[in-house]
Amino acid sequence: MAAGIVPRPLDFSRSGTGRPLGPSELARMAGRTPFLHWLLTTEGLTTAALAARCGCRLRSQREVGVVGGRLARRHLLLDGMGRAVECAEVRMGTGHAAWATLREALGPWLAAGGWRLRKRQIRPMAFPNHGAWLQVFPEGRSWLEVFGRSYLLDASLGGEGVCLEVIEAWNPAIVGW
Repeated sequence: MAAGIVPRPLDFSRSGTGRPLGPSELARMAGRTPFLHWLLTTEGLTTAALAARCGCRLRSQREVGVVGGRLARRHLLLDGMGRAVECAEVRMGTGHAAWATLREALGPWLAAGGWRLRKRQIRPMAFPNHGAWLQVFPEGRSWLEVFGRSYLLDASLGGEGVCLEVIEAWNPAIVGW
C-alpha cells in the first residue's frame, strides 16, 4: 500500500456472509496458530496483544454510519506502517452516540473509564477473502479466508448497562498462519 493511503473501514453488512468456525477447525487452529485461536475465542480485550504483536502502538481510523437502525462505529486499527491490523464494527444505540466518534479503540477506552466489560455469545467466523477485504487487508491476498468473530459486549458502570454488537476481523498477513 502506498504511503499515506489508508483503506476505509469495512462495512460488514456489505462484506458477504461469514461462516461459523466449527469445534474441529478451532481445535486445529489452537495447535497451528495459537495467537489467532486466542483472538477468536478470548473473552478479554485484544488491542494490547495486537499492539505487542506488531511492536508498536496502534492508531484508530474510524467512521460512523447506521446499520439496521443502530449507530455503527467502524474502525481500523493501524500499525506503524499504516497497515490495517484489525477491522471492526460496533453497533450501538443512540444513547451512547459520543462513543462512536472516540479517537481510541472502544474496549480499552471503556475499561480505562472503569466500565466492566463482558463478551458473550462469541462466534468465531471466516469470511471469504475477496472484494472489499482485499482493499482493507491487501497484504493478505494469498489467504482464502479472513478470520474474525462476532459477539455481544456488555458494558456496565454503576447502575448503567449497555449491550454492544461487535464484529471484528484481523489481517491474515499479520495474525494468520
